[in-house]
Formats: sequence, C-alpha cells, structure tokens
Amino acid sequence: MQIENEPSSGRELKINEIDDKKNYMQIMKTARELEESGDFVKEEEEGKSEKKKRKRKSRKRSRNKDSEESEEEPAKDNNLRFWIILIVLAIILLLVVIGAAIFFIVFALEQMNNNKESSESLEDLVKPLEYNLTLKIDSGNRNLATFGNLSAKLVVLKKTSRFLLSSDQKLKFDIKKIHVFNAQNKEITVKSLGHVNNNQSVEIGLEMEIAENQEIIVRISYKGRIFKHVQEGLYQKSQENIKDPIIISQFSPDFGKFVVPCVEDPKYKAIWRISIIHPIGTQAISSAEVEASKNLEANFKLTKFQATPNISTYHLGLAIGIWDFEKSGIFQVFSRPEVSNRLKYIALEASDIARKMEEILKIPLPVKKLDFLVIQDFQLEPQANFGLIFLNENDLLIEDSWENEIALRKREIRLLLSKQIAMQYFGNFVTMKSWDSVWLKEGLSEVFGVIAVGGESQFASTIQKRAFDSEFSKINLHSLTHTKSVSTSLQNDINGVDYGKASSILFMIRRVLGNDVFLSGIREYLSKNQYSSVTETDLFENLQKAYDVARNQGQLNVTIFARSWTEQIGYPVVFVERIDERHIKLTQKLFERFSMGLPKAIANKTNMDFRWEIPIWFQDGLVKNFDVKWLRGDEPLLLESKGPFVLNLDSIGFYRIHYSEKMFKSISSNLESDPHCYSESTKLRIIEDANSFGYLKNLENYIMKEHEPIPIETYLKAQKDEDGLRFFANHTVVKGDWDFVVKNYLKEENVEEVKSELLVICEKCRNNDEICGEKAKFYWKILEKQCKTGQMLSTCLKIPPPIRKFVFCRSKLDDLSGEVQEKLAKWNSMEKNWNMAQDLGFGFYCENGWNRFVESDIGAKIDALNW
Repeated sequence: MQIENEPSSGRELKINEIDDKKNYMQIMKTARELEESGDFVKEEEEGKSEKKKRKRKSRKRSRNKDSEESEEEPAKDNNLRFWIILIVLAIILLLVVIGAAIFFIVFALEQMNNNKESSESLEDLVKPLEYNLTLKIDSGNRNLATFGNLSAKLVVLKKTSRFLLSSDQKLKFDIKKIHVFNAQNKEITVKSLGHVNNNQSVEIGLEMEIAENQEIIVRISYKGRIFKHVQEGLYQKSQENIKDPIIISQFSPDFGKFVVPCVEDPKYKAIWRISIIHPIGTQAISSAEVEASKNLEANFKLTKFQATPNISTYHLGLAIGIWDFEKSGIFQVFSRPEVSNRLKYIALEASDIARKMEEILKIPLPVKKLDFLVIQDFQLEPQANFGLIFLNENDLLIEDSWENEIALRKREIRLLLSKQIAMQYFGNFVTMKSWDSVWLKEGLSEVFGVIAVGGESQFASTIQKRAFDSEFSKINLHSLTHTKSVSTSLQNDINGVDYGKASSILFMIRRVLGNDVFLSGIREYLSKNQYSSVTETDLFENLQKAYDVARNQGQLNVTIFARSWTEQIGYPVVFVERIDERHIKLTQKLFERFSMGLPKAIANKTNMDFRWEIPIWFQDGLVKNFDVKWLRGDEPLLLESKGPFVLNLDSIGFYRIHYSEKMFKSISSNLESDPHCYSESTKLRIIEDANSFGYLKNLENYIMKEHEPIPIETYLKAQKDEDGLRFFANHTVVKGDWDFVVKNYLKEENVEEVKSELLVICEKCRNNDEICGEKAKFYWKILEKQCKTGQMLSTCLKIPPPIRKFVFCRSKLDDLSGEVQEKLAKWNSMEKNWNMAQDLGFGFYCENGWNRFVESDIGAKIDALNW
C-alpha cells in the first residue's frame, strides 16, 4: 500500500517516457494521413500536386484499357498459374517421400546389421559356465518389483571387447553396478551399456579386449518385475483361500530374459546356484534341493538351493507361495492346503513310474529330487522344468464323493505323469542344440511316457490319430526339422505337430528296428550325451550303431529312412491295387490335401521330392506279416496276395491307405463276418482311411456288430449323417446299459466295456431315447433326496460321474417349467469342484441333438470319454 501511495520518481519517469512516446507516434501517424489528403501543403506546390494527380489518372486509364483488352484471357492465366503451382508442390512432395524412404531404408539396414552382429555375438562370443543368482521376490509387493544380484562365469569363445546377454528391456541396470573381472580377478572397466536386438539383449562394452578361451566373471545388480497378466518370466497366479498370489516361473522357450540376464540358447548349459529372498510364511522351491534357510530382517527369509547340474536356461523352474506337501521318496507334491490330501497319490504313482522308466532305460532318474507343483486353474500345458514340474489341479483332482475314481482315470493320469518324468531324460538330461530339433524332446518323451505305463495298445494309435487330425492346420505345412524362430508361437508348433507327428514316426522306427535294438540305441544316445546338447544326427547314428550290431551290418540306412519322414511336410498315402488274382501293387504320393494349394517355395524345399521310405506290414486274409517290406521312391512294390488284403497292421505306419473300391468291399465284408479279424488299432486305421476316401458307408453293417470302444468312437466321430447315427444307436449290439456303467465304472478291468456303453448312451440321449429319459428321471429323484439347493453337489451327490451329465441334460430338456434349469444354475454358481461344474454347465446349456464331440459354449466337453 505504501508503494502505491508513494511511488518513486524513477517509476513515474519511465511511465511518462512511455506516454510521451505513444503521443509522438500518434502525432506522426496523423501527420502522414493529413499529408496524403493534401490539407497541409504549401501554396507554391499546388500546381505540382495537380499535375501529379492528372498523371496518376492517366496511368489509371491506361491500365484500365489494358485490362479491358485482356479481359477475355483471365481464366487461361489463372489455370496456367494453378497447374504450375500444383506441379511444383507435387515435385516437392515426391522429393520428401523419396528422402523419407531413403532414410528408413538406411535405418533398417543399419538395424539389420546391428541385429546380425548382436546375434552373432550372442551365439559366438561367450558361453556360460555357472550362474550364482540371489533374487528378492516379494509376493505381496504391489509394485511387483524384483531385485537381483548375479555373478556369472563366462568363457570367451572369440577375442572381443563386448558381449551380449539375453535381457528384456524391463530389466533395469546401472552401469556403475556392473563389474567384469578377468581370470586374474582384475577388474575390466565397463565403458558402455545398452539394449539391442529389439530390446531383447543387453550389450556390455569393455575398455579392453579379452583373449579367446579366457574366463571372465560378470557381476550385475539389477531390478526386474513380476508380471500380473502375462505368463512369462515370473508371474502372479491367484489361488483360492490364499491371501497373496503365488509366484511361478515360465522360462521356456526364451522367457528367462525377463528374470535374469543370461545366455538362453538351448545348446549352452550351465550350473545354477540360486538363493531366493521371500516373505516369512511362504515357501520357495526351485529346480534344486534346499541347502539352507534363515530368517532375515523386515519379515523376509533366505532360502539357498544346492547347485544344479549343467542345464539350459529354459529348464530352470522357480516358485514362491503357501502350500501343503506330500512326499514319497524323492517325490514331493505341493498344492493348496484344502486339496493336498486328495493329491497324495501323485507321489506314489510317480515313484512307481520312475522305477519302471529306470528299468527300461537302464539309467537312474537324472534328478536328486522331483517336485510336482499342482496349480489351481493352471492355463499352460504341463511344464517339465528340471526337478520341478508344474501341473493343472483340474487334471488330477479326485471327486470328493468318489475317492476311488482314480481307478477309472488311472490310465490318463499315469500317462500324464509318465510324460513329464520322461522329459527329465529327453528334455533336461539330454537337450536339443536348437529349437529346430525340439521334436527330439517332445517325441521321445511321449514315446517313453507311453512305454513306461504299458499303454502302447491304448495310446499309440490315439497319438497317431491326433497327428493326422492336425493335417489341415497351418503348422503342418512344415517338416519336423523346419527352422523355428524362438517366440511365443513356438509352443503352438510343439503342441500341434511335434507331440503327435514326432512320436508317431518314432513308434514306426521302433517297429522297424525292433524293440530291443531301439532301446539299445536310445540307451547309448542318453549315456553318450548326458547333460549335453544334441541334434537328430546323434539319435540316428546311435540307432544305426545298435542296428548294425544286432543285424550284422544290415541293409537299412537309419538316417535316410528317418529323414524322409522328419524333413518333409505332411505324410504319404499308399495306393493299393490288385493287378491279378495273386498280386497287389503299391505306389505312393503326398496326401492330396497337403498338395492342394501348396506354396511352390515350400514344395521345392526338399530334395526328396515327396517320396518316403515306407515300411509295409500287411495281413492277407487271416495271415499277419510283420516282416517289413519297403516301398521306396517312384518304384512300385509288388506283393503276393490271395485273400482280403489290409495294410498298416496295428496302425504303426504314419501313412494313409487308399484301397480300390473292390478291395475295400472285400475288407468290409471280412469285418462284417468277423469283427475281431483285425486288431483294434488296425480297425481304427481302416475306418479313418474309409472316411478320408469316401468308403465310410460300406462299414455300416460291420459297425453294428462292434464291441470295442476305439473303432466305435472313431466311426461316430467320422459319421456326419444324422440318420446314420440314429440307425447305429438303435441297432448296435452295445446296448448303452446304464446299470452296467454304474456297477462297473470303478473297476479297471471293465474300463473298455464301460467306454463302449457310454458312447452308445451318449448317442441315445442325443436322439431322445425313451430309456435315457426314464433313467434321467430316476437319478434326478436320487439327486433331490441326497442334495439340497444350497449344497455343493460335489459334497453330497452319489450319482456316478460318467452318467451325471446326461442326467442333468435330459432332466432339463424334459422339464417344461424351467425349475430344473434354475436349480442347475444355482448349483453351478456355488460349485468349487471343476469337473462337477463342467457337468452342471453341460446340463444347463445342452439342447436336443447336441454336437457330440466338440466343446459347447461353456467349454464342457461333450465327448463321453472325457469325464
């Protein structure tokens, strides 16, 4: 206030000066205006002014005249001016586009060169020997951060002053916290640090070069993160009735870089020494045994694990959470506390399977301990890390009300466990050198998983059928050994082709060589390459050696035979033609559904010209011939035959068969006379081939007499005609006996008969069979007596699991009031047992004539075998 009332003289002076200036400018403006108007001029210049005015008027009239003369051409001038401007702008725009294109091309080339150099550096400059990792993981941390201290021993493969480690950009580094030491423990200054390879690797530049074959120690402190919605690296998984989510790892195929800077190429193996800092009250488990643990400050605990043997990074497994566990020998099962008692059988089953696997392979299980972490709603395929296997709880739980249900599901559960145990040999003990050879791991694990549980007759043909069923998928337009880029889509490649196709081809090789020779070659393959990396050449060479020893230098070249199947897309079809009463001619070609629309670039990739080394086994009349004959290249194979002729006994060969119409009628007539004249697996192949080549209708009379479940299921899945299905349901010798299922479904010796009865029950219920309606009403009354609306059905219902989905469905369809559907909805909303919830959902959504073998809107499988 004082300043406003008593302004200084200096401020008044400045303001006055500004006002004077404004006034001056205004005055000058007014003067110019008056001067131009002529109000203030000297009298002696009036004459001159008038002359100037007359001249201006004269010029104006002249311009007007010129304007009038050119009045007819303004549009022309304007158009010309417009096109000139447009052309200039177009030229400028074109130059800009060309410049931008040149810039981006140069930039892309630089990036490609950088990526190429980086890739070469990753593969060729350093090799890991040992990792020592301490990782702090807080499962209750809202920031989802991890903190790691890594000490990695590497060997330099080429003289270099820089090297790469796989590391996603989400791992944060400080160059001041990265230290490199040479073999003499002298520190080498780190001069540069940066992410390359599209932020998938970190490049560490050094002040000096390191000589070839020298060892270095790299010590890094870094910050990482736990994912919440992405199943990569370390991620959270909520579990019912547990406050904090569990933390589990997903390192395969190349997600280790989200957790720790490392070398991820599968051919490089290293020892891992891991210590986990985690909240007190939680447990930490990993690929190795616990060595020691102690409590730390701030409610944290340190768990230190023993060293692993040499393993690839993608085989490493970690988990932190709250679990109960059951133990049997070296096998432990970790699970949610409320279900642990129902899963204790897993350790016992695993112990039995591992013992059989050791007897077959003559090599001890290559782990000191094997943990099974059973995860609620685990959304990935079973994950066989070294010494730590992740499984889905829903695949293993036994019904609350039917504790002996394991007798019914024993085969499937044992096969699931057996595959994961086999993976410890064929995925971890011996590892493929690159993802191009991933079929070795997947195929061999599946084959020996089946052999160990004695399930070859039940599972081998089913595995082959799965590979055939994937024939229309995009992924089958490549060979087993095609170049695979490591990405999230790699798992789809593995599941779609490498499980089914690889194991089918290996079963075929086993039959050609003989079981003893095959096992001898596999044992040598494992012993020679333990804790190292291999290619398919290593497998073929060991099988060839075993064959030559047993056959005294036989005529079979295992490599040529095997590669005709692993290095070509698809599979062949063998054409069978009777040329006279005593002879059959066989020829081959690529199964036409692969060749139709096949890209030329793919078709020309192989030098084998889509010709396979095809082993032939056949049955002539009632005589079975398991002495292998060979169909090779373009050369036809001639065989003697008098009776009904059937190829591919037991469906061991990975190929389809096209019989002439007359020959197929002879086969179907033979089956009609005696449904047991061929093995169950051989009949599966006959039905599949009939469906592929339009002869399925010829089998209608035979299938009515069939008792075995695999042929019945195969026929029902192939048959698309509803009238044909109704005819089958009403005339088959299998009655669809509900009472037989209820009495025998827990007995393992009756599993096959129960499966056949259930297939027919399913068909009858689809077609509003009267007996199905009566049985549904009968069991619905039992349900209402056993369970109240407010109870979970899994705690009270005594209806056998195999038939209850049909009870739910038929009861809903026959109830016009909607009361049954309302009850099903209430029970489903409160149900915690996954299998029961699926059956309730099926009952709620099913309609008359439901689709038999596909998933419904709620994901409940209609297949009656998938209880």
